Amino acid sequence: MINSNINLLPKEFKKNFLHEQKRRLLVFVFIFLFVIEFMFAAVFFASYFLLSSQQDFVSRNLASLEENKSIQELQDIEKEIKKMNAVALLVTNNLDTQNRIYDFLLKISNVVGDGVYLRSLNINYKTGEISIFGFAKTRDDVISLEKRLKNLSFTDASSFKSPKSNILRKEEINFSFNFKIKKDDKKR
Repeated sequence: MINSNINLLPKEFKKNFLHEQKRRLLVFVFIFLFVIEFMFAAVFFASYFLLSSQQDFVSRNLASLEENKSIQELQDIEKEIKKMNAVALLVTNNLDTQNRIYDFLLKISNVVGDGVYLRSLNINYKTGEISIFGFAKTRDDVISLEKRLKNLSFTDASSFKSPKSNILRKEEINFSFNFKIKKDDKKR
């Protein structure tokens, strides 16, 4: 059985019918595009108003900070934040280990002076090794930090390693120190 469609409409009706189908398709496409454009516009306007309100909030808070606090107070806060960041570098699963590591970090952050910034502090509690990487403004800052680190109660001074590159330059020094924790401090 052969299935065939025979259209017996006159040519003008066929032409009108095809134009009507094309017109409906165009209307559908334009309405679809309009709806998509409207949805994007709604999302973008919402994002714009949210971001502008947040920007206003931040600028108001910044202006109030500038009015209420002197530059020196902000620098003191910045120093305290740097010390807190040094303390918050390490997370472990064992609570006792975390407490010991916290003590080490606190002692290390207390010996870091002005002009010295810690970039990385790695503590391998299993091997008892501590690696410190940072930046110092001058060679004297590096030497002073090295002496203070060696004098810490938990530092094994005989294992202290300070590469020669720490003191080759006079200014803007990227330094590193490696040392071991004394065995009795590690067991606590």
